[in-house]
Amino acid sequence: MLRTTLQRNLFILSLTILPINVYAQENLLLSQKISTIVDAKPISKFAPKYPINEARKGKEGWVVLSYVVESNGKVSNAIIEDSSGSRGFEKESLKIVKRWKFAPATENGTPITQCKNTVQMDFKMHNINIGVSKKFFKLYQSYLSALKNNNPSEISELLDKIANFKIKLGIESYYQQLALAQGAKLNEQPKKQLAHLNKALRFSSEKELLNKEKLTAKQKEVRTRIEKNIAPVLHQKLVLELEAVQLANAIKTIDRLLALEVNAKSHDAYRSQRQSISQIIGSEQHISVGLDLEDKETISYKLLRNNFQLQNINGRLTKLDLRCRNQRHIYTVNDRSQWSIPESWQACSVYFYGEDNTTFTIVELPKPQNGSGLGN
Repeated sequence: MLRTTLQRNLFILSLTILPINVYAQENLLLSQKISTIVDAKPISKFAPKYPINEARKGKEGWVVLSYVVESNGKVSNAIIEDSSGSRGFEKESLKIVKRWKFAPATENGTPITQCKNTVQMDFKMHNINIGVSKKFFKLYQSYLSALKNNNPSEISELLDKIANFKIKLGIESYYQQLALAQGAKLNEQPKKQLAHLNKALRFSSEKELLNKEKLTAKQKEVRTRIEKNIAPVLHQKLVLELEAVQLANAIKTIDRLLALEVNAKSHDAYRSQRQSISQIIGSEQHISVGLDLEDKETISYKLLRNNFQLQNINGRLTKLDLRCRNQRHIYTVNDRSQWSIPESWQACSVYFYGEDNTTFTIVELPKPQNGSGLGN
């Protein structure tokens, strides 16, 4: 039913031929503020050291972490949400984030724990104007030619070479992930396609210039080039997220698309689609999303509602770590567990832990008519 509702609101954007729907303003979808909370502010945030082995290889990468800022301003419970794959980068990121110090968050003037914080740490040795190596460029151009000529055997062979190419530069990783995403699309593997697009965009130089108000003529030229490059990638990502009913992730993607100047003509269409997604989230429909731990220590899911349950657990989930703006709780999990989060617990994400390859469904429920509680 939900997927049908989404499909009724599809439209075609001029920048690609892919269909798309969108969501509503994020703050309206999450629980409303009922008290005055001031976020934690950094006092000292050290940059991580570049790992020696990665530096010698000229390798670049990134790490995304989630952490808690305690009421005394110290960082605790730091976990890696995702990374480019380097253990050295992960180790240095975890080490440095634990040394950060904050002026704690406050609620009505009283220090509180700020439980939901996320940061991406980038390890770069070159500026945004650096290009790919000649060897990688030649390989990638051969791949594009094979795609144009629709040569399946050559495409498969070149994709294997791209996947095993000894990547150093972030820009090479960006195009490597785009190629692998295209390969997943050809093999009708939307989940893998989306995973590769997500990794590609982690390597993009988007945020280095998009957040700057004053740019030189050269920087404006670079910004336009970056926008033209990532706009269709973000668009593909959004389509896949909506097909998988990943509405919370689609929220972030549409915000990024609306920040781009090159697709300004499409902004009204995006905004009109926001309303339809907003109506779905505020409706009585259940929002069901299938999740898979694969071989990860944890996976996260951003809640759009305050009530949810787990179904169809295949494997074993060991715990559920609920991190909200101003609260954090850990629970055991079973197939009958249901949670009803108080309205004062704002902007919540759930971190799931369990055995490798455990699959399950999270079902976000409409607001109950009566009763409340945190579940089992």
